[in-house]
Amino acid sequence: MGSDRSILDVLVENGIDIDASCEEGTCGTCEVDVLEGEPERHDVVLPIARRKAAK
Repeated sequence: MGSDRSILDVLVENGIDIDASCEEGTCGTCEVDVLEGEPERHDVVLPIARRKAAK
């Protein structure tokens, strides 16, 4: 998976039906659990406490 693609992009390309609104990772509509690995976070909108909890 290339680093220029979002998790949402990969899910949609593979036929996974997922709710999405902003498609930029800022609104939280498409939030999913990560089972393995460490996703890169590029959002700046989440509150500081939530960003810390997501690390």
